[in-house]
Amino acid sequence: MRCVVHPGPRRVDNPLVLARWLQMVGCMVNLLFIISLWLGCGGGTNNNDAPLPAGSEEMGDLVLISIDTLRADHLSSYGYERETSPFLDARAAEGVRFTDARSPSPWTLPAHTTMLTGLSFPNHLVVEDDARYGGPSPFVGQALAHKGFQTGGFVSTLYVSTRFGFDKGFAHFQDFDIHNSKKNLSGEVNAEDVIGEALEWARTTTPGKPIFLFIHLYDVHYGYDPPAPYDTIFDRANNEDDLKYRKYSYYKRNPVDDEQMAHQVAQYDEEIRYVDAQLERLHNAFEAAGRDSTWIVTSDHGEEFNERGSWGHAHTLYKEQLHVPFIAWGDRISSPRVVTQRVGIEDIAPTLAKWGGTALDVDGIDLRPIMVGGRTPPRSHVAETSRFATHRLSWLEGDWRLEWDVKTGQSELFNVAEDPAERNDVSDAHPERVESLRTNLLTSLGDAWEAKADATLATKGSFYQSGKELGRTLTVSPGDAFGVTPVDATVRLKGAGKGSRWRAAGGKRPGSDAPVALKNDAQAAGVQLSENERRRLEALGYIE
Repeated sequence: MRCVVHPGPRRVDNPLVLARWLQMVGCMVNLLFIISLWLGCGGGTNNNDAPLPAGSEEMGDLVLISIDTLRADHLSSYGYERETSPFLDARAAEGVRFTDARSPSPWTLPAHTTMLTGLSFPNHLVVEDDARYGGPSPFVGQALAHKGFQTGGFVSTLYVSTRFGFDKGFAHFQDFDIHNSKKNLSGEVNAEDVIGEALEWARTTTPGKPIFLFIHLYDVHYGYDPPAPYDTIFDRANNEDDLKYRKYSYYKRNPVDDEQMAHQVAQYDEEIRYVDAQLERLHNAFEAAGRDSTWIVTSDHGEEFNERGSWGHAHTLYKEQLHVPFIAWGDRISSPRVVTQRVGIEDIAPTLAKWGGTALDVDGIDLRPIMVGGRTPPRSHVAETSRFATHRLSWLEGDWRLEWDVKTGQSELFNVAEDPAERNDVSDAHPERVESLRTNLLTSLGDAWEAKADATLATKGSFYQSGKELGRTLTVSPGDAFGVTPVDATVRLKGAGKGSRWRAAGGKRPGSDAPVALKNDAQAAGVQLSENERRRLEALGYIE
């Protein structure tokens, strides 16, 4: 049909004029219809079905996925009885699955700082939400950007946002406007949103250049509320009578009954199944574009479901909190393999860096030799939580793990080879081993402080020297080295005013006139959260 736009007279009671106007309207309707078809077929910039551009022929993409709060033993490939993860199971079968991967922290901020820097907490110092890493070592995104990778980060909670410096190294970083929006602190940003934004960015990248993509997903974190149809795969959907999460200490005093806990676990598992489907969607987009890519899927920490008499995380360091999944697959993986050698999430950043043609001088190691059947010398693993006024340390050495409540002085000892679930405390039968592991743990933390003058110091944490715990008061002479745990504990000059108080992280560091100094260049800059942020974090169990 030939469309003619005719101005015509102002009156439209003439039949010929009316016909012409109707013809014009019809043309406009047809044009709008054609535009809508064009947008639906990928002509617009916001279409999730549009293909990704071609990738690099010299260097494949790197994709890191962190699924917040996902404990390893709730994935089918790790032996779980429910089919929570069919997509990830298939990738594990064709790639490398690490059976014993550990996190150094049972909550989001310190664990992700380790994951993306390769540094352990004594060196990044971020153990509370009043600090973010500010030291000289780069985030892995910065290292890969220097090697020509196009870098995109997409995260879904405050503790992995720009507020805490996680945008470093990312040319495009989407934290869903955490500073101005309530969505991140209300659990409203789901995997579909995050992955949709990531795909939109990937479609805008320059063809022929590799991508480093980091995605953080929060769906498996409480409160678990998967969308339909996933909300009824393993149990009924949520209803108004279900528990609204309060806090770990509350459920320690008021344990969740078996029926309600079974429902919460089912909802947690359904969230895993939902996230698994969204990861398949993301992976399919890269596959359809024919892009060479290598993937790592892991977690920052796990979740307790009444194993220690409560519900949640961040308070203890038992296996259900620190044993995380670690699955790698893709073009840089030569053959399928199950790796039983113990590794940590601090190994992710240096491994990604090596895949990207660079290196990081950090605490973690490059896992590429292990992925092809090699072995590295056994390592011990340290973990910490000082969250919610706790003060716990963990040391995993060979077949033995120490759980040390520094505040009470109580220790538990587990033989993880004979008791992998860590249910049988054998500390009374092995007091010498407990003492040896305590010494090794404190030695690994290092004596980060040094005295410049005679002084008597005090802390609400605990002092140590050369692996020996010394309590809350310490007298030092010039040249004496010592440490304090937690690493961000305040050290004060006993009997002096408030001006003589120092912290390695999140507070005032000792100046040139102080009687003490910090020996290394690790730094953590202070962070101040708003009252609104704190109220919403409390609703998620992150502040008590």
